Amino acid sequence: MFWVIWLNVLLLTLLLLFPIFLEINKKYLKGKNKNYNKMLKYARKAHPYIGITVIAIGAFHGYIMLGGKLILHTGSILLLMLVINGAIGFYYKKSRNKAARKAHIIIGLLIVLAFALHYLNPWLLS
Repeated sequence: MFWVIWLNVLLLTLLLLFPIFLEINKKYLKGKNKNYNKMLKYARKAHPYIGITVIAIGAFHGYIMLGGKLILHTGSILLLMLVINGAIGFYYKKSRNKAARKAHIIIGLLIVLAFALHYLNPWLLS
């Protein structure tokens, strides 16, 4: 079970790195590096699947660690934020709504804070 937790941390890191790589490409590389653009094209396709995987593994982790009980926990808040952000991300992909893009980014940053809280003090709400 321990390795599953660290797999999810790795996948969450990949989700976070994607917008950082996009900004690097936009501001510093100006979209001119062919290999970097290929990597971004692959990452853009993988991003939603990685997000779904993070949610599934997180739900499994929570189910196992909480003994199948549904309680308010820092992990359940983190999981809820991931689901909401995924829904907003899919909405943005279909609509190209700028407000949805901004919300996706802001909630992504809040997810980083929620993960830090969950990692440092998982039983804060109990």
